[in-house]
Amino acid sequence: MSARHPYATEPSVKFKLPTLAESRVGTNQTPGKKPDQKPRRLRRLNICLLIPTLQSGGAERVCSLLASHWARSGHHVTLMTFSESSSDAFAVSPFVNRVVLSGEEITSDWWRTGTKNVSRLLALRAQLVKSKADVALSFMSVPNVLLAIAGLGLPTACIGAERTYPPAVTLPKLAEWSRWVAYGWLDTVVGLTDESAAWLQKHTLAKAVAVIPNPVVLPLTSGLPTCDPHQLRLANSHLLLAAGRLSSEKNFENLIRAFAAASRHLTARNLTSSKLTNQPANRPWQLVIVGEGPLRPDLEALIQQLDIREQVLLPGRVGNMADWYSAADAFAMTSAFEGYPNALLEALAHGVPAVACDCLTGPSELIHDGINGLLVAPDSPLELQAALSRLMGDGELRASMASHADITVQAHAIEGISERWEAVFSRSMAVKGYA
Repeated sequence: MSARHPYATEPSVKFKLPTLAESRVGTNQTPGKKPDQKPRRLRRLNICLLIPTLQSGGAERVCSLLASHWARSGHHVTLMTFSESSSDAFAVSPFVNRVVLSGEEITSDWWRTGTKNVSRLLALRAQLVKSKADVALSFMSVPNVLLAIAGLGLPTACIGAERTYPPAVTLPKLAEWSRWVAYGWLDTVVGLTDESAAWLQKHTLAKAVAVIPNPVVLPLTSGLPTCDPHQLRLANSHLLLAAGRLSSEKNFENLIRAFAAASRHLTARNLTSSKLTNQPANRPWQLVIVGEGPLRPDLEALIQQLDIREQVLLPGRVGNMADWYSAADAFAMTSAFEGYPNALLEALAHGVPAVACDCLTGPSELIHDGINGLLVAPDSPLELQAALSRLMGDGELRASMASHADITVQAHAIEGISERWEAVFSRSMAVKGYA
């Protein structure tokens, strides 16, 4: 007979964590459709989630989605952040207990951050005890390390989630060492892709590693600020959409240059065709990159240099991404690295065909080349330009690719993704001796 969890209030259910291949079967259920075999449900759990902030970002959206889903499913959910809830970009269910551990975010001041983390550890441990947490789940490297330390000696099953491909982000030596050691104190570490999981197994002391991709929930929730795509775009134009922080890893400079070249090529081809057929020229294209970041001045200078100020717009952050996906004719992602790119996932789920650089990691898990989008080699401007020209110049191809949106939605339905998380919870609790 297994030991009873000291926080348990209801009989528990014993799960066997499925393999990656087995668990992927469960993600392909149509939303709202009952699976062939009803999965065994965990008892009602006390679940604590930790993330630095709920400001705009991929990890933040996923955290808010999971917290709300588990709360609606009957679990007791506490969502903890370091920043005040007034800065939240994503709303959570009113059934989620929202807790602020600290009013300050992590800074580049290592002494201040280090001393602040001591108080964070104490506050986090106190909250885990107060919540009688059965399971605690943290997002991103620093919170994962904090949870690993704060959970030592507690009956809580502690799980850390890496949100990017770890070797792509250089950490200070001390942070690297802390991750290597502390991940061994977590009951499970979860990566977004097989490549990330393999790295975690090789380069940390993690006892167990699982793979769970991001969910997508439609319709997307909207937040502030809002920006109407139809007011910004040129009349009677096609829209190529990109989204992300205006920073070096997103490679938006490459996208702008490739778009300018592809647009010139299509314009010349359309004019020639129009003269030969005596038909009106095809609609022009416009590139809109939503997001904000330190490279805005550089990108604006490049746009002016290429004399494409009317064709390329940088409206900043927007909270109504669903409106932009609905307005878009194509999507582009040129990142040097990703985890499991939410913007690309959401675009494909909305039926927006995409061109994406096949970076580590995520694009090749989401795009079947030539089926629902086009993959291009990273750091290949000519290949990127050619792919954009192909997609922008072929309406039938775009329509064909858009028809596969349902497959993306079904494979990332939150019901299936949640089942995989709950399997990890069950296994981690069993490791603690509380099945």
